[in-house]
Amino acid sequence: MKNLDTYIEDLLFKHQCVIIPEFGAFVSNRKAAELAADKSFSPPQKELTFNARLTYNDGLLAKHISEVERSSYEEAQGYIKSVVTTWKQDLSLGKEIRLANIGKFTKGTDNNVIFTSLSKENYLTDSFGMSNVAAKEINKSETGVEIANPIYGNDQNNKPGLVENPSVTPEEAAAGKPKPKMPLPIKYAAVAIVGLSAIGFAIYSFLNNQENPAVVEVQADPAKVEELVNEEVAKATYVPDVQLTATAIQVTKDPALVKKRNEEKKRAEKEAALAAKEAEKQAALAAKEAEKAAKEAEKQNTASTSNNTSSGSSTTRDTGTKASSGNFFLIAGAFSSEANARNRIKQLKRDGYSSATMVGQNEKGYYLVAYKSFSSRSQAESYMPEIKGKGLSTWVYPPAK
Repeated sequence: MKNLDTYIEDLLFKHQCVIIPEFGAFVSNRKAAELAADKSFSPPQKELTFNARLTYNDGLLAKHISEVERSSYEEAQGYIKSVVTTWKQDLSLGKEIRLANIGKFTKGTDNNVIFTSLSKENYLTDSFGMSNVAAKEINKSETGVEIANPIYGNDQNNKPGLVENPSVTPEEAAAGKPKPKMPLPIKYAAVAIVGLSAIGFAIYSFLNNQENPAVVEVQADPAKVEELVNEEVAKATYVPDVQLTATAIQVTKDPALVKKRNEEKKRAEKEAALAAKEAEKQAALAAKEAEKAAKEAEKQNTASTSNNTSSGSSTTRDTGTKASSGNFFLIAGAFSSEANARNRIKQLKRDGYSSATMVGQNEKGYYLVAYKSFSSRSQAESYMPEIKGKGLSTWVYPPAK
């Protein structure tokens, strides 16, 4: 099989919470787009956190591994359990656990697990294909108008652009130097021409009135004159009417990407439904097996009672491989639920403790499950190192008075 972090990373793209049984869970929260200090925009993304309290097995990770590797659900669970055991041992020795493209785990001063995210991967599928965008600053002059090269409009093709004012260099234009004014002689000549034209028109009008005295002089309409003057001015002067219009940019999603996301969503919902059904099936099987184990235990207790009645009380010596009957027990756990206690007995028998049994309820109402029973306290205490040597916890019941 591949490294466990590979399967975890696959699930982080599809699910908000990925639980590693008996270790913890990765929880992702959506983070909105933001503007960083370096003037760069980052797209929305998933921000990873780790919760060490979510350790129950929801079946998601094991089911994903079994589907990818085409193995059984039990094999996938065994693989996860072995990896988690190795991680816990490394953390207890002060080692660092690194998960590629996800982050690292270290042990804190209070024996707590500290997670540091090192991932540069964006697990949010809505931001697929997006990357950070840097804002470009526009240089402006003191007047707020952007300065462009008035001589060369295209540096790549080395072609001269439109020459707005050839007599002004680019440096002078950037400094705001005005265009050169019209020379005075030319101005005076223009005024003289206009004046001579007015005098000639006046003389012509006077002579025309003298030759035709019957002609009635018509007064010009000031509004009409102003309109004609404005038309002439409009013809002589060109004022460009620049209008700035805002163009709306419509962002369309890629149909193929939308289809892919919808298929992934449907597949995830289907997988969740199958996992729920599988969990219900496993729970039903566990309940049946617990009921069957209870009936067998009840039969064994009935048979043991009848044997004790017929043969009297007897003491069997503990050989270390079979548990001897007695009133002292090495406890494997205390459970508030009888069903959980019977599941623990079943698990102990699979692990080789064939004499595992339920002692009963203690004074607090908890159901006690024992590895073995012994006829004396000394026998039980001598067997304790063997169990603790396997990394398991136990104690003698009933406690010494």
